[in-house]
Amino acid sequence: TQSILLELGYAFSNRFSVDGFFAYLQQDRLIHFSNDLTRTRGIGDAVFLFKYNVITGDFTNLTLGIGPKVPLGATDHLSDNSPIPPALDLQSGSGAWDALLWGQWSQSLAFRPSLSLVSTAIYSYRGINDEYQYQNGACQTYQFGQDVQVMLGLSDRLLWKQSIFDASLLFRYRFVTLELFNAA
Repeated sequence: TQSILLELGYAFSNRFSVDGFFAYLQQDRLIHFSNDLTRTRGIGDAVFLFKYNVITGDFTNLTLGIGPKVPLGATDHLSDNSPIPPALDLQSGSGAWDALLWGQWSQSLAFRPSLSLVSTAIYSYRGINDEYQYQNGACQTYQFGQDVQVMLGLSDRLLWKQSIFDASLLFRYRFVTLELFNAA
């Protein structure tokens, strides 16, 4: 997957803000034994995140967010070499509205204020695409698996010669439930 991402944000106050995330995607799948390449590209789904700064201190910050994923991307791309649409995981959109819960915490360390412990958690409740691959007069349904992601790590601002670098080391855990096709 190759993507171009655009993030736009607006702060209503020092506590409330909204971010919008937009994507243009190109996805490729190569099956080696048949040398079959499937490629799709297009505008992806958009995410809007309404955020509230619960704690904004000199050393500790906690921000919580909630928002929808809006199904802007197409789910009916066709492959160049087949009249059958590629699987939904190769489409630029999901065809379903999702709900996101997001949280971010950071704690600066007293002995080095530029060094922070950071953590981000995201829960995605996946909606159902009930118009997936119209066949034989009926639509199929498809639902991506529910998704939990947790990232934990260190972040530091470093000075080298005349330049400032922001470096981080993050560990990421992701758990996804099974996908459902026609509710099964």
